Amino acid sequence: SALQAQVVLTVNAPNSVAGEYEFVLAAFGAAACDIDVTGDLLIVDDGSVNPTEACTEVQNDLTGFIAIIDRGSCEFGVKCLNAQNAGAIAAIVCTNSSDDPIVMAAGEVGDQVTIPSIMIGQADCQAIRATIPDANVTIGLSTDVIPPSGNVYFEETFDEGPNGWASSVITGN
Repeated sequence: SALQAQVVLTVNAPNSVAGEYEFVLAAFGAAACDIDVTGDLLIVDDGSVNPTEACTEVQNDLTGFIAIIDRGSCEFGVKCLNAQNAGAIAAIVCTNSSDDPIVMAAGEVGDQVTIPSIMIGQADCQAIRATIPDANVTIGLSTDVIPPSGNVYFEETFDEGPNGWASSVITGN
């Protein structure tokens, strides 16, 4: 069998929403191999007309919290940087429709974001955020044992590739 590491979003508490959730990692922020955070959730408040979008400087203290941010009218990088600047240890952006989460682009300031930043679906977000202040989540690497299909460990072909390379199927006991 083979080991495969992947980043997972796990809700630890409360029990009513505990489990793993689907998400999409941003194209900026912490690299997947460096993500390992656990914390309580807090909804951002930037004091604007749409305070949960974090499009302006966040007014509440997010120190040590994982920020919950709504998708909206500004760049993803801006949202996550504003949460980071308010002390957040990670950012979870919630989609604002039933559409699947997307890879968030950095925009103009995303290269300044160092915290893990992910997007989750609207229904999942609503269920989780309804449990705040009791919600506690982990975003981190999980290593699962992935059994190979039969005993074939490599089955990709690239015959006639660079320098005349060819491929073959490798099997094991």
